[in-house]
Amino acid sequence: MRYAFLTILWGGYVLMPPQPSHSVAVGTDVGVVAEYRPATGRFFFRRASERDPIPVRIGSVVQAGDKITLPAGASVTIQLTTGKTVVFLPGTSVVPEAPPLGERLASIFHTVSRLFDSDYPQSRTAASRGSTSCGPGERPAPIDVPIVASGAKIVAGTHDLPIVWNGGCGPFIVALVKGADTISIKRDVTTRRTRLDSVRLLVARYALRVTDSTGNGFEANLEGASSAPSAPEEIRRDTSALGVIAQAVWLLEADGGRWRFDAFEMLRPLVRQRNPLAGVIADGILWGRD
Repeated sequence: MRYAFLTILWGGYVLMPPQPSHSVAVGTDVGVVAEYRPATGRFFFRRASERDPIPVRIGSVVQAGDKITLPAGASVTIQLTTGKTVVFLPGTSVVPEAPPLGERLASIFHTVSRLFDSDYPQSRTAASRGSTSCGPGERPAPIDVPIVASGAKIVAGTHDLPIVWNGGCGPFIVALVKGADTISIKRDVTTRRTRLDSVRLLVARYALRVTDSTGNGFEANLEGASSAPSAPEEIRRDTSALGVIAQAVWLLEADGGRWRFDAFEMLRPLVRQRNPLAGVIADGILWGRD
């Protein structure tokens, strides 16, 4: 006989209290880890078919029947194929049943953990909160813009371009140029992030420049392209939240990581809907792993 579980709605999520292990079937991929807290935590799922525990990482695929035991103050958030977000709280909980994720989508999400190593949550927080000022005589760290990979490309059209960087001493100047023409520029930027709004990109070559108060600079080429690579039809057919995220991850890794801007753009609607997995992957695209 199945248990009837009490679920608690909190912040749009479903909080799952500790559950008996016999309540669900086992062995089917049904969801993906979206978040865990605290960021320094090291947590593991236990799976009946596996001898070794499954590390909890962003993008880890979970199966119905996976068990997890969390200490006080910890939580693990997963997204199910149904679209429901489940938050596991302290105690022992079990991943519930849901429709199968599918082998192709599961294989794509298995690659996400390579994008977000175990130190990612702490390093992303440190980068986003770090001071942009530099002390007297302090040598600024090199400026790096993770979203601009070597040979970066973006589909031509009008875009709001999110630009986030590490290093340098503020204030900063961020500019997109085409030859001798300045297409968009932001001056006196006091944080390590900004957005170039309503930028009209043609099928052409551009350069993105970030310069700090010491003259320390970053420059990378950005190419406007007529179209982006198309994901396999099996992935494109899945219009669920996890399906769209899988398409973005596929594009993120396509062509040596050159389409990071368009992968981020694909995630934007879900980020606005506060989808936790889309949000953390979008952050990873902006801030990088380190």
